[in-house]
Amino acid sequence: MWAEKRHWKIVNVFGRVFGLMCLIFGVIAAADGIILLRNPHTFDAEPIGQTLTGSFMWDLFGIFPIALLIGVLFMAVKPYRPDLYEPNETKVKAQRRSWWTGEPRREAYRE
Repeated sequence: MWAEKRHWKIVNVFGRVFGLMCLIFGVIAAADGIILLRNPHTFDAEPIGQTLTGSFMWDLFGIFPIALLIGVLFMAVKPYRPDLYEPNETKVKAQRRSWWTGEPRREAYRE
């Protein structure tokens, strides 16, 4: 049981880290695209190779919305933790869960 619990924690953390990496990559691609839009000869010192459209700027503008969308979707999805529910349970209990791992949060004790 502890191995399954650890497995689903790690799966959720890796999903969040992947989402963060996609967001960062999308922002960097957008920034590079804007730099190339303002000064198209920024990276023309040596031709690196072929691009899909023939222009690095348009390739970056094509990549960044896809990367941002994937990043936002991975960050917005609820943590998946099937190990915390009973097999015959049809509705999920309304509990606050950790954003990273999906662990139930311990509410602060009030005195």
